[in-house]
Amino acid sequence: MKGAPDRLAGGSLCDLSLRGGLIHKRYAGPIERGHEKLIREQAWFEMVPIALRNTGSPLFPSTSLQLGGRGRRRTTTLLVETLDRETMTKAILAGRVDRRRAAGWFRAALDVLFGKIYGMRTARVRNGLAEGNQRQRLALATAGLRSSTSLGDLFGRETIEINGRALAGLPHLLQWASSDTTAALLTQPRLFAIHGNLHFDNILIDPDRAPHPSLVSFIDPRGDLLGALYYDLAKVMTSAHSHYDEIHYNLYTLGRPGPGRYELHFRPDHEPTYAALLEVATASAARFAHYCGQEPDDFVRACLACEVIHTYSLAFYHLKRRHPDLRRVTAYLLIACLLFDKATKWIEQDRPAGAYGHRLLAGFPPPAPGASPGGAGGRFGRLAAESKSRSAIEGWNGAA
Repeated sequence: MKGAPDRLAGGSLCDLSLRGGLIHKRYAGPIERGHEKLIREQAWFEMVPIALRNTGSPLFPSTSLQLGGRGRRRTTTLLVETLDRETMTKAILAGRVDRRRAAGWFRAALDVLFGKIYGMRTARVRNGLAEGNQRQRLALATAGLRSSTSLGDLFGRETIEINGRALAGLPHLLQWASSDTTAALLTQPRLFAIHGNLHFDNILIDPDRAPHPSLVSFIDPRGDLLGALYYDLAKVMTSAHSHYDEIHYNLYTLGRPGPGRYELHFRPDHEPTYAALLEVATASAARFAHYCGQEPDDFVRACLACEVIHTYSLAFYHLKRRHPDLRRVTAYLLIACLLFDKATKWIEQDRPAGAYGHRLLAGFPPPAPGASPGGAGGRFGRLAAESKSRSAIEGWNGAA
């Protein structure tokens, strides 16, 4: 593993550390999903045929599970082998791959998924399974997010303003996301052995070599032995389309000029690379649809709906970290509102893939030079100095 520190820059719920050459992904919190995720992740890896795990160029790391304590002292730890590769996200943000090579690595990763992973297990959908899972996620996330009084400004408003644009607020998003209409969008004929957490920080590559499927590895699957294919593409879209990576690595500014009014802007440095990745992701939608036996337009509609729910759920998981960053949680909720506005407009179109013609905030004017978004007792001021952003990028080559 390239340049990993003892403390690792991780993802949603787990504490991460590097000891004895192994990554320790540990959860000791009160959310059952935190423990269940690690147990399911181990089960997912065990499902992978030995031929795919024990090769000179492994698709996945070796793992083992440790369970400890009971009740409030319960701990679940997944021990993960380190691999001498780097995540696509960190290679992009550190400038080690350009837009052309990043697109090539993403195509190589997709070839591996379709050629070796998705067919490992498949089944016909039981009525209501996929959409039922989404409703469970919404209910869990909403209960947790509403419990935070700091988010009352977002949850208590029918409309909000982002970058000077009036949008429907979270109450409307939740009504739509839990509706029968959205449940119908998320119905798919078959389930497959999806990765389930397919963003670019979970795709490992060798940035010093030309892209090739034999040099791609994956980490941190969601752990569901079966899932809907739109789930994977929607998760990729959170990075390629709706700025997950820039938020996660503090490459943004967030301000609240007044009640219900927000300013959210991203650094443009890596926009060409992510635009190229979005082109690859959009072009792959037809391949996903054909694989699962669905019309391409219907598949894209499901992907749009799922991307909204993914992003809303991300806010919840980041709120429940041991040291939550309220700015990051707020940024994800604002992105969810922007996605909701875009998705509901394009789902009704004859060509819904047009929603992915550009990244979510492309075309929004950047803040004026030297401007610092204000606000609310300093809680929503300018984020992350350059030095902090660079140190985050140079962190661990994997994400939980």
